[in-house]
Amino acid sequence: MRVLLDTNILISYLLNPDSDGTIQTILHTFLGDQFTLLLPEMLMEELSVTVTKRHDLYKKLPPDHLQTFLGCVAKFF
Repeated sequence: MRVLLDTNILISYLLNPDSDGTIQTILHTFLGDQFTLLLPEMLMEELSVTVTKRHDLYKKLPPDHLQTFLGCVAKFF
């Protein structure tokens, strides 16, 4: 199965990675190799731009935290 997640879903995960919500379950399932996550370059750029331009997100998600996440996800592709 292939899954494409919206930028808002990824931001929600980054804001609360340790909660027990649906988004966290989906991403942990991906990390368990249960499905193929589709992350086009355009989506990764949108995620980075959105977090950088929105002051409220930028304060909660420092650039190094975002880059670490993108680097970890990129290893699977």
